[in-house]
Amino acid sequence: MQRRAFMKGCVALGASGVILPHVSILEASEPTGKKRVFQVKNSYNLQHENVKAHTKLWVPLPLESEFQTVSDFKFSSNATNAFVSDKNSYKARTLYAEWKNGGEKLLEVSYTVTTYERNADLSKATASTKYPKEVAHYLKPTAHIPTSGKVKELAQKNHPKTPKHR
Repeated sequence: MQRRAFMKGCVALGASGVILPHVSILEASEPTGKKRVFQVKNSYNLQHENVKAHTKLWVPLPLESEFQTVSDFKFSSNATNAFVSDKNSYKARTLYAEWKNGGEKLLEVSYTVTTYERNADLSKATASTKYPKEVAHYLKPTAHIPTSGKVKELAQKNHPKTPKHR
């Protein structure tokens, strides 16, 4: 699902600039059977043209599911306020950090991700657009990902034979 990939891979935007994290995969084990383990560390040093600016940062955290687990989650920061939340329609975990005063704005996040091999029999795939209820939720438009107006126009122009979504 493209939305989930977007949420996992996106970086939050600052008040007036893009914030790019320094991402390090510290150690990745060789696949042993059906399991792989990665230790991840993200370091953020926010630079802002107005050093006294009130700054907010949302950092997407990895998905937890039957094929991927997250453990040893830790974060440290000089933020005025910082917490992890999943209060959104997708239950996607996000680390929120806020700096109310000027000065250096630092955040470091580390965790271990364990992935388990997952395969799908693609020979059983169909072109049906009748998605299960649990999938349909992720295909609905949001304020950040519209599927109407110009987006819909462009999609129908580029793919005129694609069934129209309700």
